Amino acid sequence: MIPFNSIKVDSSFANRVKLAAQHGIRNYKGTAKQNLDLLNKWRAGNKPVASAKLAAKKGDQKTTSVVDYLKSIGVNSSLVNRKKLADKHGIKNYTGTAAQNTQLIKKLRG
Repeated sequence: MIPFNSIKVDSSFANRVKLAAQHGIRNYKGTAKQNLDLLNKWRAGNKPVASAKLAAKKGDQKTTSVVDYLKSIGVNSSLVNRKKLADKHGIKNYTGTAAQNTQLIKKLRG
């Protein structure tokens, strides 16, 4: 098992699948080699591939809607996913308020 719990990161298989995909590890099954690859990428501080792709996409720069912006770059715009993105970008207790959405779209655009 990857020691994510010691650094307060969810080490469940579902989360490791997500992290593996973000770090470019395809078809994650939880093998020892895949776990070691994931741990090494994590320890090396490699940024997730998904974040790099997100930052590289310009999307609709005119919209003030975070939902429309996410759709324009091909990212899931559901509340669940926006909560994950908000947490990742330091927006705590995201509920989808106008102020939080404005903050999130600014962070996503860089």
